[in-house]
Amino acid sequence: MNQVKGRIMLLYYYVNTTPKIDGRYEVHAIGCVQTPLIKTSSPLGEFASCQEAINAAQLNYPKATGCYYCCKECYTS
Repeated sequence: MNQVKGRIMLLYYYVNTTPKIDGRYEVHAIGCVQTPLIKTSSPLGEFASCQEAINAAQLNYPKATGCYYCCKECYTS
């Protein structure tokens, strides 16, 4: 969970709508160095954790996973 001085901080997340070679779709937090282009991403909204964002993404992209760089705790290889 994203926290700053005991407060829950919401981050905005996107899902890359272009799958990787293995069929996974990466979820990214805003500001990630690996954020996809606007035309190949879909906004998910604000969430308190990357797992919440991935759960939302998996409604449309069942193979969604976290980005290695910005959602490391939710990344699966």
